[in-house]
Amino acid sequence: MIHYLWPVLWMGLIFFLSTDAGSSSNTFNLLEPTLRVLFPQMTQHTMLLMNSILRKLAHVMEYAILSYLWLRAFRQGKQDWSPRWALWALAISVSYAMLDEYHQRFVTARTSSLADVGIDSLGVLMTQVYLFIVLRQPLPEPESGKKTGRSE
Repeated sequence: MIHYLWPVLWMGLIFFLSTDAGSSSNTFNLLEPTLRVLFPQMTQHTMLLMNSILRKLAHVMEYAILSYLWLRAFRQGKQDWSPRWALWALAISVSYAMLDEYHQRFVTARTSSLADVGIDSLGVLMTQVYLFIVLRQPLPEPESGKKTGRSE
């Protein structure tokens, strides 16, 4: 059961970030001072655009991580890959993205968006495709003898 702890904890973090704490104005308040130092000539409009872009990238990343954690939980330390595990990881992660957006409907400083579910799902899908490619690669064969460094 310990394998399922990490994705559940990550879902808790996503839930927290879906509250007022993760609102656009709060993330902008964190981002603006850094942008002002790095790019003192940046306009307010460009800063707001950067905030929006970074928030959408955060959607992709948080759900990519969730998808990875679920697949890792289903693998339970095994080194192989199963389409069933990948589909479950995908289904749970996308379902949670939908629930997360539904939850945001009830948070004053947040909005609910099907586009965000699509962005979240993109992160989930990209992760599962990547893991399919990486985990389906055959493991390298162990060397049968020690190399001595001498030519024979």
